[in-house]
Amino acid sequence: MKKNLIKSFALVCALVFAISCNNKGTTGPGGSTGGGSTGSGGTTPGGNPSWFLTADQQKTPWEIHSTLFDTKQDDIYRITGIVVTKKNTLIAVSDSRKTSEADVGFSGSQAIDIVLRRSTDGGYNWGEVITVPPKASGALDAHGDPLIFSCQNGDLVLLCAAGGAWNQGIGGDSKVMMSRSTDDGLTWSSWKEVQSPIFSDPKMTSAGYNKGFAASGRGLTMKNGTLMAAMLVGDKNNTKVAAACIVSTDNGETWSVKGIAKNANNQDEPKVVAELDNGDILMSVRPKTKNTARVWFISSDQGTTWREKTITPELIDGRANAEGVRYTSVKSGHKKSRLLHINCNGNDRHTLTVTMSENEGDSWDAAKKVIQPGSSCYPSIDVLGDGTIVTYAEEPNAGQTGGGTYDMVFRRFNLAWLTDGAQIYDENY
Repeated sequence: MKKNLIKSFALVCALVFAISCNNKGTTGPGGSTGGGSTGSGGTTPGGNPSWFLTADQQKTPWEIHSTLFDTKQDDIYRITGIVVTKKNTLIAVSDSRKTSEADVGFSGSQAIDIVLRRSTDGGYNWGEVITVPPKASGALDAHGDPLIFSCQNGDLVLLCAAGGAWNQGIGGDSKVMMSRSTDDGLTWSSWKEVQSPIFSDPKMTSAGYNKGFAASGRGLTMKNGTLMAAMLVGDKNNTKVAAACIVSTDNGETWSVKGIAKNANNQDEPKVVAELDNGDILMSVRPKTKNTARVWFISSDQGTTWREKTITPELIDGRANAEGVRYTSVKSGHKKSRLLHINCNGNDRHTLTVTMSENEGDSWDAAKKVIQPGSSCYPSIDVLGDGTIVTYAEEPNAGQTGGGTYDMVFRRFNLAWLTDGAQIYDENY
């Protein structure tokens, strides 16, 4: 009898311990463990990370933010790209420009390296700085303006500008370089030049385009796994410019020019926004003239040909790169199809704003939120599996007395915060 009582007591203790351990793994943001700030914290009974917002938490406007790279006199940071991996890890990439703000290829530029940080708990905590190898020894082997992709096979791919890049002020031709991670961003392959005929492609040479770079930020992974990006391309004298749509069908190993989007030379950095529900591709382009309306293109043949698109009301461009992303789609079971776009929607690198479209990019007035009313510049945007939105942008470096202009700032917020409570996200909404 005594032995049976001892066995029963041991069984109860084991059961209590197991339940206690399981509950630790199901505490999400805002729970008793301090908002999930101690790491990934396991998964919920539904298999989601414990730091995903719950249905109740989605009902209240919610936002967190942190500075990932703090520009100081001896290390100036520029450019942002953020992507959500297949494992819901956040990867944030930037340029480490040392003591100069100059872009790769410009006179006065330094030995620029691309650096990144990872978060496995939705942005509450971030790992140590990782530098994509090898480190640059001088301006001619610098790597900058990172463009990051999350591939369907789980790989991460980085493209960057190198050599003379766009300006070619230090000599050398434009180069596009590539690095890959196969372990969720922990380690990266050494930079190598992209094996593709980008600058010798007949679509480029016949038009006289012999230089360019892929616009920084997050690249598009299409439903069929194709990687797609847009490059600013031009001739040596800058007398003509265009957007070249480039694609890879082998997870970033090789690239080819799919088509050229061109208007009356009112173009600067282009960015592929999203694949629309009807299969069209939408592109948002920084205009050549600051404080004017952004230029829009659309393709109905997967990027081979492009036509200009007019949106009303217009989005004003504040002389900076911009980005968009698919948020929800009726094809994925949501009640609405939504796109998000982030840009400096004000005068000259100012008023960083997120806007939303509920008509596949015909207009961007379904929601509008200024996330940084002051000085701001290049932004990037993506969406986590719980419907929270993540941005990574150049925002004011308030405490800086010399050197660079911006800090690299991460934000994560829900739909209720973006819409001031007018809309609430759930997996079917």
